[in-house]
Amino acid sequence: LAKGGGQYQLIHCTLATYSNQFITHGDPVLFLSDAEEPGNPTSATEALNAGFTNCIFWGSNGFVDDEIVTHKQGNQFSVTLDHCLYKAQTDPSDVMTISVLKNLDPSFDSVDTQENYYDFHITHNAQAPGLDAGTATSLLTDLDGKNRNVGIPDHGCYEKQ
Repeated sequence: LAKGGGQYQLIHCTLATYSNQFITHGDPVLFLSDAEEPGNPTSATEALNAGFTNCIFWGSNGFVDDEIVTHKQGNQFSVTLDHCLYKAQTDPSDVMTISVLKNLDPSFDSVDTQENYYDFHITHNAQAPGLDAGTATSLLTDLDGKNRNVGIPDHGCYEKQ
C-alpha cells in the first residue's frame, strides 16, 4: 500500500497472497495512490513515481480480481510495470507497461494453503511464464544469493539455475 505519493523502485520482487483458513485474501497485493485519502476529492496529493521491474504480483483463493490497483488524483503520477507478471481482470489505470505478462499463473513451486506452506520459487516447472522473461538489471543475485547474470533474468525474487 502506497498512498500520498512517493518514490518507489522495486526490482525482482514477488508479491503474492493466498486465502487460507486463517485469512481471506480481500485486498490487492499492490495499491498505489498519489492522494493522502484516496477517493476524497479535497485530499492533498503528492507526486508519485513508481517503477517495478521483473516483478510478480499474484494472489489466489480470495475475492480480488485485480492484484494491482492505482488511484490517480493529482497531476504528477508516474507508474511503470517493466517486464512484470500480474493478475488482473482490468488493467491498472494510468500505468505504462513494457513487456508484461498478464493472468499467467507464475507456477510457484509449492503453495499449500491447508498446510500453510508457501514456496515462491519457480524452479519445478520448466514452462513457467516468468522464466527467462525479464530484462537485465543491476541486481546480479537473487534472494538465495544465486546468480542472475546467466542468460535472461527471471521474474520475481528467485532465479532458476
